[in-house]
Amino acid sequence: MVTEITSADQFNQVLTQRQLVVAYFYGQWTASWKVLSDELEKFENRFTAECHDIEFLKLDVGIDEFESVLQEQGIRGVPSIFFYADGEQVDKANNVVDPEYIEKKISNFVNEYKFNYQSN
Repeated sequence: MVTEITSADQFNQVLTQRQLVVAYFYGQWTASWKVLSDELEKFENRFTAECHDIEFLKLDVGIDEFESVLQEQGIRGVPSIFFYADGEQVDKANNVVDPEYIEKKISNFVNEYKFNYQSN
């Protein structure tokens, strides 16, 4: 299940504790947020089976506390998907609404990094 982030501290904690993170930044006012949220759940099920050291997050940018996170991460629009390895942003896709494109980005990310982080 995709983790719903409720605070900036929680977001930063996950980035430091997990080796690979896919973060979905969304706004509930957008037409696509629910569809993409459902798709992200499917992607999470698929990709965590391939790589156990990955965590999927979702953050509602409408929460005031996330303003600092949005600025720090360079969120330019929603929905956006950001990719982190060892707490560092390694890729991003701003203003994306195509589930196939998102799935391909996640697949590329997992394939590039999973061998560095395979659990024993």
